[in-house]
Amino acid sequence: MKIKKYIFVLIPCVVFVFHSLLFRTWLVDDAGISFSYARNLASGYGLVSQPGNVPVEGFSNFLWVLLITLFFLLKLFFIPGTLKILSMALVIGSFFIIQRTISYFSANNKSMVTFFSLLFLSVNPSFVIWVNSGLENPLYVFLLSLLLFQTVCVSSGENYAVRKGMYSGIIAAFVAMTRPDGIIFCVAYPTIIFLSVTVTGKPATDKPRSANLMAYLLGFAVLFGCFMAFRILYFNDIVPNSSYAVFKRADYVQNLFNLLTLRTGKMAFNLLVSMTGGTYYYLIKLFLFVATVFLIARRRFKIEHFVSGIFMLCAFSEYLLLPEEGIPEFRLATSFFLFFTIYLIVLFDLAVNNMFRSPRMRYIITAGVLLIFVAMRLPEFYVRSAWFAKNPFVPFSACARMFGNGFNILADSVGLRNGSVLLADVGGPLYCSKLRVYDLGGLCDKTIAKTLLKDQEKFYDYVFEEIKPVFIEVHNCWAYFANFHYDKRFERDYVPIREGENNNGLVVNFGYYVRRD
Repeated sequence: MKIKKYIFVLIPCVVFVFHSLLFRTWLVDDAGISFSYARNLASGYGLVSQPGNVPVEGFSNFLWVLLITLFFLLKLFFIPGTLKILSMALVIGSFFIIQRTISYFSANNKSMVTFFSLLFLSVNPSFVIWVNSGLENPLYVFLLSLLLFQTVCVSSGENYAVRKGMYSGIIAAFVAMTRPDGIIFCVAYPTIIFLSVTVTGKPATDKPRSANLMAYLLGFAVLFGCFMAFRILYFNDIVPNSSYAVFKRADYVQNLFNLLTLRTGKMAFNLLVSMTGGTYYYLIKLFLFVATVFLIARRRFKIEHFVSGIFMLCAFSEYLLLPEEGIPEFRLATSFFLFFTIYLIVLFDLAVNNMFRSPRMRYIITAGVLLIFVAMRLPEFYVRSAWFAKNPFVPFSACARMFGNGFNILADSVGLRNGSVLLADVGGPLYCSKLRVYDLGGLCDKTIAKTLLKDQEKFYDYVFEEIKPVFIEVHNCWAYFANFHYDKRFERDYVPIREGENNNGLVVNFGYYVRRD
């Protein structure tokens, strides 16, 4: 009986595992930064990029780093096996949590809604690729699924126990500790508590509800407050260093303006929905709008449906507030694909249930339409996944081989003992290099994060007068950002090992360089 009960979850889990195997040993290079910090912490050097370095929060996934540290301490960390197994375990765990959550949404077709929601996630390249990247995405999905379940469980059952509010606050803090932008989800639970006043008609001063909300705020504030105190004391900052490297201050203001004025919201929503619905994205948008308005007007929306919608809006707002990533399959939109898929299929099931009286007709229409929808999307999904498998984005293994072991060999060939290298893809080098690694991307270097493209003269002074790396490597956009040839000290101090030239309206050299001395 238990197998029959969970068969609608097990099938998507199997599909997800086989889809994940398509990407084999690929891990993205940025994940190597988290591995290096975790290894150094487990080895007693602290949260530093390399032993002896000043603490800089070069990662933006604190809880993920702590989780990986545990595997180092247990001597169970292996690349890529540990990451792949851990990611699959977290996503499969999320699937079972989603199965329990959907049981609150649908009174008739729980199993079918669960099956198609999870199946669509398991075949969507944008979701599967990045939960297998070695980054925090699978932990993020797991915690968000848990927060969604806890919110639905409390609001729909009207069980406002204090301990449930406390649990939810702790989970929300864990979400914010996994990704800085995850703090936006901390507003979802209080929003639903206040919204339940309108939906249920109970007074806002209801004591159980007020006590539950206070317990949530206390649980979140204490845990996240302790985390922020640690960050300030240990790293001497209130945000990860990546925030300085990726954003300028104006970006926050501009992205917030775009969100509030919907200046870019429509374009971003179209793009994300098209990654799910393809050329039929406009029909999906139309259905979402019409069905939501119609069902709310007919008072068919229950509080749990509002929960799903609120979480989807939080995920979309999170994506809008982040800078344009320019990364294949939208690494930063994993939470959106999770909640959008759940909301879309739950909404469709609710709409069908309100249009047809016959349970048999409801079942046939829901199953038929969703099956056709999935079948129509599979060819494009397969092409996208196959392309990514053949053209993986900045592989950790390649960066470790070329920029880590490669520069190790160059240093050994000239008998260099205390050398250094400046480059942008530092995940692999940090993990395996014998040299001091300086991060041109600025994630692990506060000075570069605050000067590159913001105060270029100070950036050049820092490189040529202070750190004086033995080796420099620049390629692609980093050759344009750094533009070392602009400063005369570069040609004075460095000679090329191998050099090329880009000429896209601006001549910029790229390649490998070594100090003349």
